[in-house]
Amino acid sequence: PIGIVGIIAKATGSGLSSLLSLIASISIMLGLVNLFPIPIVDGGVIIITVIEAIRRKPLSDKSTEVLQKMGFAIIMLLVVFATYQDILRMFIKNK
Repeated sequence: PIGIVGIIAKATGSGLSSLLSLIASISIMLGLVNLFPIPIVDGGVIIITVIEAIRRKPLSDKSTEVLQKMGFAIIMLLVVFATYQDILRMFIKNK
Protein backbone atom coordinates (compact mmCIF):
# COMPACT_ATOMS: atom_id res chain seq x y z
CA PRO A 1 0.00 0.00 0.00
CA ILE A 2 2.81 2.46 0.78
CA GLY A 3 5.30 1.22 -1.80
CA ILE A 4 2.82 1.59 -4.62
CA VAL A 5 3.02 5.39 -4.32
CA GLY A 6 6.70 5.30 -5.27
CA ILE A 7 6.02 2.94 -8.15
CA ILE A 8 3.23 5.19 -9.45
CA ALA A 9 5.49 8.23 -9.15
CA LYS A 10 8.18 6.48 -11.23
CA ALA A 11 5.61 5.41 -13.83
CA THR A 12 4.23 8.93 -14.02
CA GLY A 13 7.73 10.26 -14.68
CA SER A 14 8.24 7.67 -17.41
CA GLY A 15 5.27 8.80 -19.46
CA LEU A 16 1.59 8.19 -20.01
CA SER A 17 1.97 4.75 -21.61
CA SER A 18 4.01 3.53 -18.65
CA LEU A 19 1.40 4.83 -16.21
CA LEU A 20 -1.46 3.24 -18.16
CA SER A 21 0.40 -0.09 -18.27
CA LEU A 22 0.87 0.06 -14.50
CA ILE A 23 -2.81 0.84 -13.94
CA ALA A 24 -3.80 -2.06 -16.20
CA SER A 25 -1.45 -4.41 -14.33
CA ILE A 26 -2.83 -3.35 -10.96
CA SER A 27 -6.40 -3.84 -12.18
CA ILE A 28 -5.63 -7.34 -13.49
CA MET A 29 -3.88 -8.30 -10.24
CA LEU A 30 -6.78 -7.04 -8.14
CA GLY A 31 -9.17 -9.05 -10.28
CA LEU A 32 -7.12 -12.20 -9.76
CA VAL A 33 -6.79 -11.61 -6.01
CA ASN A 34 -10.56 -11.17 -5.89
CA LEU A 35 -10.88 -14.77 -7.13
CA PHE A 36 -8.80 -16.24 -4.27
CA PRO A 37 -10.87 -18.68 -2.21
CA ILE A 38 -11.05 -16.35 0.79
CA PRO A 39 -14.66 -16.25 2.08
CA ILE A 40 -15.15 -12.48 1.97
CA VAL A 41 -14.11 -12.04 -1.70
CA ASP A 42 -15.78 -13.39 -4.84
CA GLY A 43 -13.68 -16.56 -4.97
CA GLY A 44 -14.85 -17.43 -1.48
CA VAL A 45 -18.46 -16.77 -2.42
CA ILE A 46 -18.04 -19.13 -5.38
CA ILE A 47 -16.62 -21.83 -3.07
CA ILE A 48 -19.48 -21.36 -0.59
CA THR A 49 -22.01 -21.58 -3.43
CA VAL A 50 -20.42 -24.82 -4.69
CA ILE A 51 -20.49 -26.28 -1.15
CA GLU A 52 -24.14 -25.33 -0.83
CA ALA A 53 -24.91 -26.89 -4.22
CA ILE A 54 -23.18 -30.14 -3.22
CA ARG A 55 -24.98 -30.21 0.14
CA ARG A 56 -28.24 -29.13 -1.56
CA LYS A 57 -28.95 -26.77 1.31
CA PRO A 58 -27.55 -23.40 2.35
CA LEU A 59 -24.99 -23.00 5.08
CA SER A 60 -26.37 -21.69 8.34
CA ASP A 61 -26.21 -17.98 8.96
CA LYS A 62 -23.77 -18.61 11.81
CA SER A 63 -21.42 -20.63 9.57
CA THR A 64 -21.53 -17.98 6.86
CA GLU A 65 -20.84 -15.26 9.44
CA VAL A 66 -17.84 -17.16 10.85
CA LEU A 67 -16.43 -17.71 7.34
CA GLN A 68 -16.89 -14.03 6.48
CA LYS A 69 -15.13 -12.97 9.68
CA MET A 70 -12.25 -15.36 8.98
CA GLY A 71 -11.92 -14.00 5.44
CA PHE A 72 -11.92 -10.43 6.72
CA ALA A 73 -9.23 -11.31 9.28
CA ILE A 74 -7.07 -12.91 6.57
CA ILE A 75 -7.34 -9.83 4.36
CA MET A 76 -6.56 -7.47 7.25
CA LEU A 77 -3.51 -9.58 8.17
CA LEU A 78 -2.30 -9.37 4.57
CA VAL A 79 -2.76 -5.59 4.56
CA VAL A 80 -0.87 -5.21 7.85
CA PHE A 81 1.93 -7.49 6.61
CA ALA A 82 2.25 -5.63 3.29
CA THR A 83 2.28 -2.25 5.05
CA TYR A 84 4.90 -3.49 7.53
CA GLN A 85 7.08 -4.75 4.67
CA ASP A 86 6.74 -1.41 2.84
CA ILE A 87 7.75 0.52 5.97
CA LEU A 88 10.73 -1.77 6.53
CA ARG A 89 11.78 -1.33 2.91
CA MET A 90 11.61 2.46 3.29
CA PHE A 91 13.88 2.46 6.35
CA ILE A 92 16.34 -0.08 4.97
CA LYS A 93 16.56 1.83 1.67
CA ASN A 94 17.21 5.13 3.49
CA LYS A 95 20.13 3.78 5.56
